[in-house]
Amino acid sequence: MVDVQGRIAGLFVYPIKGCAAVPLASAALEAKGLAHDRRYAVVTPSGRVLTQREHPALARIHCSIGAEGGLRVQIEGVRFDVDEAGVAAPLTARVWGDEVLALPVEGPVGEALADLVGAPVKLVRFAPEARRACDPTVAPLGAETAFADGFPVLVTNESSLVVLDEWLLERGAEPVGMDRFRPNVVLADMPAWAEDDHDRLVVAGGAMLDLVKPCDRCIVTTIDQETGEPHGDQPLAMLRQMRLHPILRKPVFGQNAVPRLAPGETAVLTVGARAELVGSART
Repeated sequence: MVDVQGRIAGLFVYPIKGCAAVPLASAALEAKGLAHDRRYAVVTPSGRVLTQREHPALARIHCSIGAEGGLRVQIEGVRFDVDEAGVAAPLTARVWGDEVLALPVEGPVGEALADLVGAPVKLVRFAPEARRACDPTVAPLGAETAFADGFPVLVTNESSLVVLDEWLLERGAEPVGMDRFRPNVVLADMPAWAEDDHDRLVVAGGAMLDLVKPCDRCIVTTIDQETGEPHGDQPLAMLRQMRLHPILRKPVFGQNAVPRLAPGETAVLTVGARAELVGSART
């Protein structure tokens, strides 16, 4: 497989799982993914982590990162500064089949979140000492993530979205933006679907990520990420028709990735940096 060169066109983090994207000009890459990405989550009283699948309104939570790294949250126009020191006793959070240690955040932000989703909830932070392993059948040994669905980084390709939108337009449907796919790293100047044909992403400066598994897609792709409301059955229906993975038997778009970093190591990713897809994709 011939290596493909392009660039990083976008970097995004989602400080609270399910919240609106935060675009960045540059981002620190850590073993658990981009710094500040999905380090917080909204949980039920029993500790189950909520997503946009059952609560699309989570998309209306807007976050920003302060100069000192603190989290600021805006919910329905009201801003809250999250005090990482002001936490209660640890609890167990359940994200899919995993149980991890989490630290509840006290204060009025929890009440605002409960009003938003219409149910009792808490905001929790992924505990610094918590460990959540990625699927060892596809990810390198020792790979970890925080509250992301299963892997620390999601990589997409602008050219692939162009093709998908062309399919939608040909069938009389509205095109969609990249925000429907909630990526961390968006590539550009590469052929459509090149991300599926290679197993590594190498970025100028030496950062490297293993592309370990196509990202199977769900109803979240049908949610308007500005309004937090469902918007028909596209692009999921089109992906089921045109991008059904032969092994996973699910519609796919983008690649789950794992940084080649040891715990404690970091690298820097920058919008505009040269990026290269190398190696042959795993079968």
